[in-house]
Amino acid sequence: MQERLSRAPTAGRVSARLAQVLLALATLGLGGTLFFWHLASERAELSVDSLGTEQRQALVRELLESSPGIHRSTWFEPRIAYTLQPRREHTAWQDTFTANELGYRTHPVAKPPGALRIVFAGDSWTFGMWVSEAESFPARLEALASERAGGPEPVQSWILALPGYNTFNQIAALETFFDRLRPDAVVLGVTTNDVSSSLSVLPDGSLGPPRSPVDSFDDPWPLEYRGLMTNSFVYLERWRAVVRAIAGLERRLRERSVPLLVFFTGLWDERFAQKLIAESGIDAPYLVTPEEVTRPDWLNPPPMYHGSPRAHAVYARLVYRGLETPFGWAPLEEAPEIAGVTVRHRAELGEEAVRAGDQALELHTRNRVLPRFEPSRDPTVKLQCLAGVDPATGLAGRHAALLMRREAERERLAIRLRRADGGSFPYPMEVDVFVPSARGGTRGSARLGRDGPETLELEVDLPPDVAPGVSFEVIFTAPRATVTDGSLVPRSFYIERIEQL
Repeated sequence: MQERLSRAPTAGRVSARLAQVLLALATLGLGGTLFFWHLASERAELSVDSLGTEQRQALVRELLESSPGIHRSTWFEPRIAYTLQPRREHTAWQDTFTANELGYRTHPVAKPPGALRIVFAGDSWTFGMWVSEAESFPARLEALASERAGGPEPVQSWILALPGYNTFNQIAALETFFDRLRPDAVVLGVTTNDVSSSLSVLPDGSLGPPRSPVDSFDDPWPLEYRGLMTNSFVYLERWRAVVRAIAGLERRLRERSVPLLVFFTGLWDERFAQKLIAESGIDAPYLVTPEEVTRPDWLNPPPMYHGSPRAHAVYARLVYRGLETPFGWAPLEEAPEIAGVTVRHRAELGEEAVRAGDQALELHTRNRVLPRFEPSRDPTVKLQCLAGVDPATGLAGRHAALLMRREAERERLAIRLRRADGGSFPYPMEVDVFVPSARGGTRGSARLGRDGPETLELEVDLPPDVAPGVSFEVIFTAPRATVTDGSLVPRSFYIERIEQL
């Protein structure tokens, strides 16, 4: 690839290391490769800033040729969004496996006679991203239960999970395939990024950016919180939608006499998980992964940041504990990693759990959400960019979203925008700005002209019902976008700065 790119008419060579990194990430699909591009750009020898338009196009072409996408769109049920291409061998996420007839890394659909089948619905953590199928916690639970449970029937874990799924994708897949899978129990793996919009499938089978509103959040724009926990109105409304969906799933499973275990896996603050349960209509038992086994030494190295094989062994013991009662399994001996972890129910929680969860969100917001925005490679700025914004440059697309924390005695936002030159932009372009809140939010707009000043400034009132210390989204919408020399994906304008006045 390096040789091919070096022949491009535009100046500059692509470093061999950059090519190797991007090709390694190509198994994530084009969307995943672009997502991790900024990680590769952190160091000067991996910078792509010097690449010209033709070099960028050649690089993307080589990525697609080297690793054609492994996903397929679920046209028969759009709420699922995608599966893997079925009945094919795939090499992805440091594993080589054959997807079954439904497109999942797990057992065949046919249920073995007399088997006790546990269906695990979830995302990358339940899938076991960056570990082999045998090392994933559902597979380890199968082995553990078969060895220790003491029941007459064989136990089978069926992994209905894929990287990138949110709760709505998981529930849609479970209900679509329920009659074929015939589960005896369901374990729903809930992670902190389950309020992110559904990913889309590009024509080559790679995963691309979210396209709203196919994921049932009822927002007209896609959002991706990347595991961030905060107290904004939009964020909490999306979690309320998730919790309602889980409660509805529980009712439907109860009608079929199928028990449900809710497993908060991944990087959770237990106080927030308990707040969600306390405010829900969920009666199913739940477990929260202990904070001790979410520390860096329990995770795979960056950029993976998922549970290591050692962590998956602990997750399996947690799930075993959650299923002991409904199946009458023999209790496991206590392990230090899960000492003190108990299976809990909503009835045990009260207003104190809600207050503790609110305090936890306030702390996370104060520590991780900035009160202003200015493009930077700082990791906190990257978390601040929820959709359609390059954190390093501020280059924004048709739908762009940022997260900010309100400061005391501030009433307005001062926003500076800049025209995005270098593409075939049909200016003038009207840019709308929306700050949502429980009482409707506030709006503003600005027009970027074809001629005249390249930058403009506008002010937008802050919603009066957003209190100091509470976070809020700033949503930008433009009528069109194009591809510029500085980006591989469509963009519309630059966000240079947002301050509170």
